Amino acid sequence: MTTADRHDAVVVGAGLAGLCAAIEIQRAGFSVAVLEAQDDVGGRVRTDEVEGFLLDRGFQVLLTAYPELSRYLDLDDLDLRHFAPGALVWHAGRGHVVADPFRAPLSLPATAIAPIGSIADKARIALLRARLNRASPHNLLRGTDISTIDALRGSGFSERMIERFFRPLFGGIQLDPQLATSRRMFDIIFRTLSSGSSAVPARGMGVIPQALARQLSEGTVRLNTAVRTIDGTAVVTESGQRIEASAVIVATEGPIAARLLNIPPVESRSVGCVYFAADAAPTDRKLVILDGSGRGPVLNVAVMSNIAPSYAPVGKHLI
Repeated sequence: MTTADRHDAVVVGAGLAGLCAAIEIQRAGFSVAVLEAQDDVGGRVRTDEVEGFLLDRGFQVLLTAYPELSRYLDLDDLDLRHFAPGALVWHAGRGHVVADPFRAPLSLPATAIAPIGSIADKARIALLRARLNRASPHNLLRGTDISTIDALRGSGFSERMIERFFRPLFGGIQLDPQLATSRRMFDIIFRTLSSGSSAVPARGMGVIPQALARQLSEGTVRLNTAVRTIDGTAVVTESGQRIEASAVIVATEGPIAARLLNIPPVESRSVGCVYFAADAAPTDRKLVILDGSGRGPVLNVAVMSNIAPSYAPVGKHLI
């Protein structure tokens, strides 16, 4: 066995979780190998360049208030382009601005009269914002675990507000149009949205895992290296190579992790993302557009070239 076949730890998967795990291991002074089945790092967070357009693999944004960001990334290096705070809710054939008046005070009159919910609903959003911003993320994750829809109804929000605003926004973020997932994650995401901004790097979301990978020693990440089995503290790749370690971290998506670890199936939520090229943008606003009609077929729309012109060739728009 050569020294290259033995490490203190092996990480399976070079997505954001796997890369951050490897960074922590190296910071602690241990050796680590990261095995990635694909041809580049990032996992789900990848960007493809197609005919001059930057296509993230799914609609993704970086929330600058994520608690762990400063531990791993220099935001200045990402060259971020920011969404405007709020949303453009499409209802009754036109768009209605629902913005955060604390960060966009000029939007207050439009937000107040938008037919998205009652004045009481909008006051409840302000109260919810204040309560969540006062709480620590750790305490929010220890909160009572009920569904998001039950939490919203319990807070007094009307069905109109839920259907026209919360369902298309958080249903899209959490891949859960039924709002059946944990209110703990809703609380964390709402807090993060209201205390920071939503942004994308000028060159696409794929630069984020690239920035993480550059923090690792040369040769740490092995691309095109799929794992066949995990045998105790050893990993066997599809090519038959055996890599031994004191610890193995599986940082893959649920179904593959379940197969490798021989545990009950862990399902993933799927989502469809369709890109359109256009000569003209349907709006010049830097707001995400929500389907407040409930008719579908999409929950939300983003004109990415409004946010970051580099996402499209000159004279074109990416929707």
